[in-house]
Amino acid sequence: MTAVSVNEVQGLLSKAARGAGAPPAQAAAFGQAGVYHLACGGDVAVLSSALAQGLTGPIIDCPKQIQCTMSQSESVTFIVSDDPADALLSAYLDALPFQATRRSDGAIEVTRTVFQRPDLPARLQVAEDVLAGWKALAARTFVPETEQSRRAGAGAGLTDND
Repeated sequence: MTAVSVNEVQGLLSKAARGAGAPPAQAAAFGQAGVYHLACGGDVAVLSSALAQGLTGPIIDCPKQIQCTMSQSESVTFIVSDDPADALLSAYLDALPFQATRRSDGAIEVTRTVFQRPDLPARLQVAEDVLAGWKALAARTFVPETEQSRRAGAGAGLTDND
């Protein structure tokens, strides 16, 4: 296990989601939800599974579900089961800047009241092999190192090295 800063984990998860095909907004939301998931003791396998599902999984579905449901009312209740996808939905709800109250029946009630979330820890423990998998997905977003890509403007130019 390696201690990694929360900002680095969030950025890496966002880039990995982009590498898995997610649009920028959904990738950023996944990165934010991912750090809440890990900070609350969530299983890292849930995040890796979501990345493996790409556009057919919770990276797209969770924000869509939240947006559609929250647009209907000022206060909304989400039923959250023990299913791994629901664990990620719970993390997405935790990352919202709204008041989220967990009920004894497992449901989470979200009210559109601006709410300051508790501070996250400075560092999270993540296994090296998991980080390597996320970095491999993130690398899919890199421009290939070819002469053609350089001619098209990729890479640092002379003025960038001043």
